[in-house]
Amino acid sequence: MASTPLEIIQDLEESLRQAYKKATTDEDRQKIVEKLQALSDLDLRITLEEFETEIAKLQAITDTLKAIITELQGHIDNLFMDQLAQVGKENGLLPQSKPAGGPPDNLGASAAGAGSAGPAGSGSTVGGIDCALDCRDKAVKIKKAGFTFVCRYYRNASSHYPPLTAQEVATLSAAGLSVVAVWESASDKIGHFSFTSGVNEATSAYHQALLAGQPKDTPIYFAVDADFNATEIAGPVRDYFRGIASGFDAISHHAPIYQIGVYGSGLTCGTLTNQGLAKYAWLAMSTGWRGSKTFKGWNIKQSGETVNMGFDYDSDVAKPGFGGFQSVLANAIA
Repeated sequence: MASTPLEIIQDLEESLRQAYKKATTDEDRQKIVEKLQALSDLDLRITLEEFETEIAKLQAITDTLKAIITELQGHIDNLFMDQLAQVGKENGLLPQSKPAGGPPDNLGASAAGAGSAGPAGSGSTVGGIDCALDCRDKAVKIKKAGFTFVCRYYRNASSHYPPLTAQEVATLSAAGLSVVAVWESASDKIGHFSFTSGVNEATSAYHQALLAGQPKDTPIYFAVDADFNATEIAGPVRDYFRGIASGFDAISHHAPIYQIGVYGSGLTCGTLTNQGLAKYAWLAMSTGWRGSKTFKGWNIKQSGETVNMGFDYDSDVAKPGFGGFQSVLANAIA
């Protein structure tokens, strides 16, 4: 056994991460995530004086961990890859993608040309939309309106909105559009944000990105859709993004291929990017939110300018390198 409390916690966390990789059911994964959260909380508050009273709790976690590992012996430790292969079989090919025009954001940077972006574009920015609906039947209309990218959502299974799929990526790509991926759940409620929800939603988003054929080195933006204050951002929201990083690390066997982005107020985007918890920032439309009028470090920014296309959407502008991608299956699936 390790000689200090922190060493014990580190050993247990590593064992839990190994167990998470082998977990094949949501129930098992949830149990492990709860244990990781307990250890994370303990790590923050433990002192040498508290250790004698906390060691019994750590021992209980260790015993539970041993039971979980024993139960998981012999299970497939990479279930999501099997599911990905099944999708490929059902469609006759695997949903592999490539970045738009070469490097991940080449299309977003050059398709319209500097200073000649579509609606809402200016200077070196390009115009796009974000939409809750499946945009396959709207792709040509979106392109003809002068937009160059579409932001679409990964979702919980309980959502009544359709999630982004490989088929939709291919259809949008065939129309000459690039795609930006974003995860949104109960993102306007501070009680939703925690380390545990971050882990759970990160692994779900990562899994859906694989199935959609999202290429490596592109971001998944995670929505923080409210004007939270500095204390709320430093607490639950920060914990949520720490959970996202842990979820990406766990599902990828410590080699995540996707980047983390944040959607939210200027204060939210600035805080999380400055702390290294998000690499990409998407600034929400509400300029009255904290820090939004002064935040300049955005990759995408929602805009009030719209074109009547007969369906609900928000318009956006984006700087080069905003995280757009296209599918290599554009001709096969569209």
